[in-house]
Amino acid sequence: MLASNIPANFQLPFGNSASGAYIRAIPVASQIGITAGAASLTDGFPPVCFADPLAGGVPPSGADFNGILNEITANIRWWGAGGYPKRDATFSAAIGGYPNGAILQSADNTGYWISTADNNTSDPDANGANWLPAWFRGMATVAITSADVTLTLTQYARPLINLTGVLTGNRSLILPPIVGEWTVINGTTGAYTVTVKPAAGTGVPALQGALTRVVGNGTNVYAENAVTATTAVNQSGGSVNATTITASSSILSSSPSAGIGYAAGAGGVVTQVTSKVNDVTLNTLTGRITTSNAALAAGGSAIFNLFNSSISVGDVVIGNVISGYTLGGSYSVRMEFTRAGGTVVVLKNETGSNLSDTVVIQYAVIKGSTN
Repeated sequence: MLASNIPANFQLPFGNSASGAYIRAIPVASQIGITAGAASLTDGFPPVCFADPLAGGVPPSGADFNGILNEITANIRWWGAGGYPKRDATFSAAIGGYPNGAILQSADNTGYWISTADNNTSDPDANGANWLPAWFRGMATVAITSADVTLTLTQYARPLINLTGVLTGNRSLILPPIVGEWTVINGTTGAYTVTVKPAAGTGVPALQGALTRVVGNGTNVYAENAVTATTAVNQSGGSVNATTITASSSILSSSPSAGIGYAAGAGGVVTQVTSKVNDVTLNTLTGRITTSNAALAAGGSAIFNLFNSSISVGDVVIGNVISGYTLGGSYSVRMEFTRAGGTVVVLKNETGSNLSDTVVIQYAVIKGSTN
């Protein structure tokens, strides 16, 4: 068959202007014994329509022909116009549920659901089981404050997740263990971190005041990039709103800061309290961070923010562990997701044992050009 063989669309359903006695909606239930000769979805045209009228037969009704052809062509017209069906509870019950792979339009017309199971009677628009988002637009705004938040189906269906609230501790934003991509805008406040992760896998931090793109592979969540933008565009429900975040890997300042090198007084010190994942603030070009002596599991990593007003877009932050360990190589440190106003420090226990050391990390900011 050729692509050029595509038939013409029905511009109107058959019998579109028929009314009154000239068209009849076709009922599901049999009409035998109710209306002589009337058609139904159960019987079609009943046996009496096939009998000789001289022997009591009843001719098929033109109104029934108009009715069934109208229903058929109305559905064909909808598909020809690019339409998809929405979930119909009555229809779902009648067919025993939607099949695996079925695609339905969402109730609010912003996307599409795909069934992941046969005989699926649940409602995806009400976070029902055995559905995944096939394609959606818009933004979900999620408050996260005093507890971890597990996103619902109707929330993680959106490609853009906007976090709000005042954090009272380090929190996790739980995504499902599926293959997908999301953009997370962390608009929370409070000196704590938000980690985007599946319930049983590993994840990445979503920096405050930043836009972080994450990708799930069905097991873990990874950062595609971490962006801090002076101007980002959020699309919600088809409308476009300008949202100020803080900087962008693709929207860079045109005026570089000072070159490599440090003046007198460039250094500083700060001590972390309570936990190795608590954020610290030190607004100097070089410095030392003395961590908490809280336990760090074998092979585990402690991730925290270094908030630093001396760090600009285009800078490079380097660091190393200079003291606080018994054996050399016990710890490694790296600086990730550097942006205007800070960087993320990842301290890893490289041994096979739990360690409870007060580690001293030396860092330096290399001022880079943003041209």
